[in-house]
Amino acid sequence: MTYRTDYLVSILAMFIAMLIGPLFVSAIYSSGGVIPGWTLPELLLLQGTVLIIKGVSFMLFFGILWGSQDSLRSGTFDLLLIRPISTLHLLIMKHVDVEDIGQFVSGIAVTAFAFWLLPPTHGNVILYLVLVFAGILFYLALAIFAVVTAIRFIDTGRLYEIVDGLTVFAMYPQNMYGKGLGLAFSTVLPLLIAGSYPASALLGKAIDGAWLALACCAGFLALALWAWSSAMKHYTSAGG
Repeated sequence: MTYRTDYLVSILAMFIAMLIGPLFVSAIYSSGGVIPGWTLPELLLLQGTVLIIKGVSFMLFFGILWGSQDSLRSGTFDLLLIRPISTLHLLIMKHVDVEDIGQFVSGIAVTAFAFWLLPPTHGNVILYLVLVFAGILFYLALAIFAVVTAIRFIDTGRLYEIVDGLTVFAMYPQNMYGKGLGLAFSTVLPLLIAGSYPASALLGKAIDGAWLALACCAGFLALALWAWSSAMKHYTSAGG
């Protein structure tokens, strides 16, 4: 943020890049393609919700993916371990990435545009907010698992792209994936908690499986924290 022009250009570039998905979907619908059960404004609301969740997550804690890898390779990760505070908390606070506010703002813009196109809805706003918060916790768990992998293998240069690629699946509704993948994305890897479920709740659509997905999301986070604790117990310095 010291170099203001660079900072603002980075935010603008992120904002524009995040609009590619919604523009792609708009192009599909304008050419006659549809996703059954979802109108274009509804799908834009879903994608806007995903961008909001990703924007918050990437700003607050996804910086630990590349930050931890740099510190692990150089050996400076050890300096975090000797401080009288949670290493995970310190790692998160050290790598907040304010440039990702562009992603959050794009999510707000797409969501607001979707609401402008939509007729009045009678969805559950409280449930929507609960599911959005759960989606953020899911992304936190995903980030922790990625860092645990980095601790185990030290040099995992393309790990961020793999994790970011997984999040693309959250951009589309559950019925697009069929029963098998839909169930997997609700339980084993509950990506739908960060998109399809909160959007469906706000639109007043059926959200069968949402409570199971919430429970699986809580379990996924608990498993990630256990994996982190185990990784800390077995950590040996890379030494730089």
